[in-house]
Formats: sequence, C-alpha cells, structure tokens
Amino acid sequence: MSTIEKAAARLVSKAKPAVPVILATDVAQSDSTAEIPQERVKVVEPSIVENNLGKNVDINNDSPVEADGSKAPDVVFQHTCELDFELLAENGFLVPGHNNPQQSQEFRRIKRPLLLNQQPKLAAEFAKPTNVIFITSSLPGEGKTFVSLNLALSLAAELDKRVLLVDGDVAKRDLSRWMGIDEQPGLADLLVSGQPYGESTLIDTNVDRLQVLPCGKLVHNLDELFASTLMDTLISGLADFDRDRIIIIDGPPLIATTEAAVIARQMGQVVMVVEANKTPQSAVEQAAMQLDGCQLVSMLLNKASASSAGGYGYGYGYGQDAQAEVRSVPL
Repeated sequence: MSTIEKAAARLVSKAKPAVPVILATDVAQSDSTAEIPQERVKVVEPSIVENNLGKNVDINNDSPVEADGSKAPDVVFQHTCELDFELLAENGFLVPGHNNPQQSQEFRRIKRPLLLNQQPKLAAEFAKPTNVIFITSSLPGEGKTFVSLNLALSLAAELDKRVLLVDGDVAKRDLSRWMGIDEQPGLADLLVSGQPYGESTLIDTNVDRLQVLPCGKLVHNLDELFASTLMDTLISGLADFDRDRIIIIDGPPLIATTEAAVIARQMGQVVMVVEANKTPQSAVEQAAMQLDGCQLVSMLLNKASASSAGGYGYGYGYGQDAQAEVRSVPL
C-alpha cells in the first residue's frame, strides 16, 4: 500500500460512518494551466437594488442608503452574472448545452457518496451541516478549482437540489475569475463588515439552480476571520436557510496557507484533491494530518492511472482520449 493510500485510509477510518475515497482516473485540468480571458465573461449588475430588508443599496458605493437618503447599517451587494458557456466548455467544464457524456457520468459517480451523507437520517448524526462541502488540496495546482466548479455544475443538474458555489480561496481567486466576478464583493467583505447573514449577497447565474458567492477582497487577517464565530454563523446560516441547497466551497491549499485547515474544521464534509504521481507523498501526509478532527473527509486522487488508483473508491476520467476505469472496493 502506497503512502497516499495509507493517508487516505487513515482519513476515512476517522469518519463516522466511513466515507469512500474518491479516485479520479486519467487526465484532469490543473488549476494553474489555463488562462482566463476576462473579456469573454459578462457581468450584469444594476446600480441600485433593494435588499431583503427593504433597504436601497448602491452596489457601486461602500455605504448602503435608506430610501430617505440616510445610511443603512448593512452592506449588501446584489447582481447577476452570466457564465460564458463557450469559454468554460472549451476548458472542460460541464456547462449546459455542451455535451460531454463521459465526464458527466464520472462526476455523477463522484457526487453520489457526498449526496448520501446529506440524507436527513444520516445528516442528523453530525454536528456540522453535511450539505456544506469544502474542496481543498495539499498544494496549489492539483485541480481543486476545476473539481469544485464541475462538481457544482453536476450537482445543479439534480432536479431536487440547488447549489451555492463559494470562492473561499481569497488569495488566488481562480474560481471568481472563471466566473468573471473577481472584482465583486464577496465572502471576505461579509466577514470584514461583520455581517452574519449572506443570503442577500448571493449572485444568480444563467445556470438553473446555481448561485455563486465571490471571494471578495484580500485582507491581512483572513485566518482570524475564518476562525471567528462570525464565519461559523455565516456558513451555518447559509446551510440552514435551505436544506435542499448544497454549498460547495473552493478553499485554499492546506500546506500553502494557514486558513485552509481553519475552514475545514467548520465544514460538514471535506474533499482533499491529490494529483497522482506528482504531489509528494510527504505533502499528502502533512495535509492529511491537518484534517484530523474534521467531520467527514474524502480524498479525490486526480489524474490517476488505473495502476496508481489502487483499486478502491470512486473514479472519473475525462479528456478526448480518456478511458476511465471505475472500481469500488470497501476499505
């Protein structure tokens, strides 16, 4: 058994009930290889909107205003964005209208064990809401953002589920750039402003049942903000507002940052993406140790050949010449 397999088995053994390791076979796009041409992404936003508290908010100004012109206590940003389906499809994302049967089928296999943990009877056994899924990795460039967006798009295809996709990697903000909302206020702004409720800040998209929340501005005290009671209240509020909504958070890498492990402990489920045959075994072990004590942890072995997959878990393969081999063997 390889070190990666041992680390995976160690993580899974701590879960109650055990969550299968998720294995990704063949080739996936890493987070750092594709350029994101911003001019092809459209953002549509009004200058004045009304939030759910009945206040008028100028999203081009940091200060909300009441109808009578006086300042309101909350900062609320609302707008919609149109994802560029052509751009995203060209880079391997599962957007509507662009058929990729093999990749679609393999992401169905990935999401099923995650959905299983959200069944009410099973979810009731856990303290943290299992409809919140945190995607992380050991190091940058292992494919976590690619997995996060594709998983969200796949989950949005569920007829009885809605999806909120959150960019929690404030330093890198790749997910926000793919969606063309990296200049918009988001998660970090909510925490800085002290707002415990984020429902009115969510951004609608041109994908049915999919909303997004950008990362927001980079601030110096992210670690403390993510570790705060405010962060826990914010995530819990989003999770409890709609139990049929799945929240996917694309987080920072565990080793490259300090805030990833902090966020992971507040999440209902954690998926750690590992790039097979490239990520050093020492990095996998170090990252896995930081997830000790997390509620439900899975490992997704990305870009794995059938031989390196080790014959366990769930797999997916995609790419023009991909030949995915999917096997599930109890650990």
